[in-house]
Parts: sequence; structure tokens; C-alpha cells
Amino acid sequence: MRRPLLVILLLLGLAAFVLHTQADRLLPAELRPVGRAAAGAERTGPTLVPAHGGIDGAGVGAGAEDAVEAPGVPSLQPPVTVPPIATIGDPAQSAGAEARPSGRAQQSALRRRVGEAAGLAQRARAGDAAAAAEVMRRLASEPDPRMRQALATGAMPDLGRLSFRAPPVLPEPMSAAEPGEVRAYWLTPQSHDGTYESTVKVDAQGHAQVETVYESPGGERWQVRYGGWAFRDSQGRLVVDARGQPVEYVQRPEWGLWSPDSMVIGRDGLIDMIDDKHDSGEGTSGARGPG
Repeated sequence: MRRPLLVILLLLGLAAFVLHTQADRLLPAELRPVGRAAAGAERTGPTLVPAHGGIDGAGVGAGAEDAVEAPGVPSLQPPVTVPPIATIGDPAQSAGAEARPSGRAQQSALRRRVGEAAGLAQRARAGDAAAAAEVMRRLASEPDPRMRQALATGAMPDLGRLSFRAPPVLPEPMSAAEPGEVRAYWLTPQSHDGTYESTVKVDAQGHAQVETVYESPGGERWQVRYGGWAFRDSQGRLVVDARGQPVEYVQRPEWGLWSPDSMVIGRDGLIDMIDDKHDSGEGTSGARGPG
């Protein structure tokens, strides 16, 4: 029984060997094993590629010029959407312009500068002649009232509390603000929820005191006070920086809290407001506006 079985196994092995070595001639092209194309034979049909190719959606690699999409061939990866190079990053940086700092970065830089100025003033008070000369030089041209106070006293001025919320961005100081008083009448364009009237007083040291009265259409009334710092920006506008300042409530309903409003007041009387929650307002100075 073993000998006929051995002969049958030998014959089957020989048949398999012949089929494997002569498949190119014995079998039709569509039944030939993958990779068994005759040596030197040219490709005669289009190459089938998945529906999703390279970054631009075309086939990738050899034969891509006559590649066609294979229906029903699933892609191994989902399509990848790549934005144009021009839209990646800050458009201002792409154009070569200087990026505007965030409100948090702006306040952090201010605190560093004020701290350095206060340290310089302390060295001057301790008898450092070079530090004293530098303090006098800076005081003669410094436009920022917070820096001037640090240089004059050697102490940190009140820069308001730090918050987890990013503060709004305000213009940088370019010149000192004159002492005086401004009256502002303004609204909140988003909701038109009532009328606001603010009185801003600025002293010779650049301290600002803001008092605002708000009346809602339903008769609710708020009266609040808070401090700040005043200076003029590169366009000559009066800037009142009240970011993070504590609010004193003179009158208010039983609910709610007030966020201090910083202001940019133009020489034309137009006023822009923004509070620490980034809610904005618009108004005029010197005459009551709409509402």
C-alpha cells in the first residue's frame, strides 16, 4: 500500500513543478500568479490605483501618468486635506508684518518692564549713581504712567488682578495724557440693552477714575466706580486701561457683577469700549448719543 501512494505523490509533485515553471505559457494572462510577467514584457494596460493618491489626489509612483481609478478598491487611509501654504500660520506673519501681541503677552511684558524699572529706582535710592542717572533719563521721556510711577517710587503700581481669562489688547503708550475730564455716552451694539454714561477723570500722574451709570429699559440702574491708567497712543487717542481693576458698587440690582471697561477715546469724540470679558461698546464724548 505504501508503494502506489509514493508513486502518486511523486507524480503530483512533478505536475506542480511543471505548472509553476511553465505557467506563463500554459495559463491565460488573467490566471497567472502575481509577479509572473514574462521577463522584458511591456505593460499593456492601465495601472489600477486606489481612489485616494498623493497630496494632490493623483496616483503616486511609476505608471501614474496613465493610472485610472479602480472602482471598489478601498483606500487604506482616509483622504487628507492639506491647506494651501499661504493660509498656514498668521497671515500678518506670512506677509512679513509684525504680529500683534495677545492681551496676556502684552500685560506680561508690561509687568516685566515695570518690575525692572522699580528695581532700578530702588538701586538709585540705595546710592547707585549710575542707576540714579538712568532713572532721571527715563523719567524725562517715559510716556507710560505706570513706568513713571515705578521709576519715581521704586514700588510696583497697581496693574490690576490677573485672571484666567485672556485680557483684551489695548494700544501701546506713546505720550502722556493731560489732566482733565471726559464724559462718554455709549451703547452695547450686540444687544442694545440700555444706555451707559461714564465720567473719566485723569490726574497729572496719569491715574484715571471711571464712574459709570447704566440704566436698562426695564428700569434697572447700576452705578459703579473703578480706577485705571491713562495715556495717549500713536494716533493721539486717549486710552484708559482698566483691565483687571477692582469695581466699587455704588448702586446695583441684587444679581450680577460688573466688568471694568477700558476705553479708547478719539480726538473726534468717538469712543470704543471693551471690558475684561471682551464685550464691546461704542459711543461719543461731550454730547449724549442715541438712546
